[in-house]
Amino acid sequence: MRRSIVVYSILLVFSTSILYASSQQVAVRLNGGRTPFEGRVDVRRDGENSWRYVCGTGAGWNLTVARAVCKHLGYPAVMWEWHNGEFCGEDLSSASFLCDIRCNPLSESLENCSIDWDNNGCQCDQRNTAGVTCYQLNFLGRYKESRDDRIFPSNTLWQIPPNDVTIEGCIKVCRDRQKTIAVLASGDECYCGDDSVDYWRHEEAIPGFPILPDSDVVMYDTVQCFGNHGEAPYIQGCGGNWQLDVYNGK
Repeated sequence: MRRSIVVYSILLVFSTSILYASSQQVAVRLNGGRTPFEGRVDVRRDGENSWRYVCGTGAGWNLTVARAVCKHLGYPAVMWEWHNGEFCGEDLSSASFLCDIRCNPLSESLENCSIDWDNNGCQCDQRNTAGVTCYQLNFLGRYKESRDDRIFPSNTLWQIPPNDVTIEGCIKVCRDRQKTIAVLASGDECYCGDDSVDYWRHEEAIPGFPILPDSDVVMYDTVQCFGNHGEAPYIQGCGGNWQLDVYNGK
């Protein structure tokens, strides 16, 4: 019975990928962020001269679409998605917009998504522009953790004062200890390891997919770093509950 469910899930993801496939070439850029990997999401399709902002209250905007945006731009994954004009620093009252973009959890680009370029029956306001914060380029991925089969045991956890835990702080701690892998979890945990650690053992944590078995489901989420108390949208994420954010610390 379990095998049938797994096969059905694989076929469902495969068929969904076909449903959302698109041959339309799409350009994407981020505007108004403090770093290159964050900002308001602007989109333009092949053959058009003007950019359109994406509506954060639209039918399709969610973490899955935000992940496809970051992947499209060459970043490893999405850290946060925004939808209330957090990066809107200019007057967009006369600008065009997009309301309906739909992706599946495995979409690697907006070109793999369904986009309603005609905005049928849609209204949007520049106060609701969509934005993303992507992971920086040395991010190796977010992976599942297991209560029973710990990838990083307690003796690899470095006791950093919780209010000092940031991405940069954890990477520095691991470098100082000549460790090549820095890992953050639960907002305040920093683990250090070597290249030989199979941190992918329990597979990638994908938005919309469960982390733990059905009896104790935890969905993909991001916990704010305890050591970064900046106001949105400039916030760091340090892993999640039973989810490991893995960085190249070299």
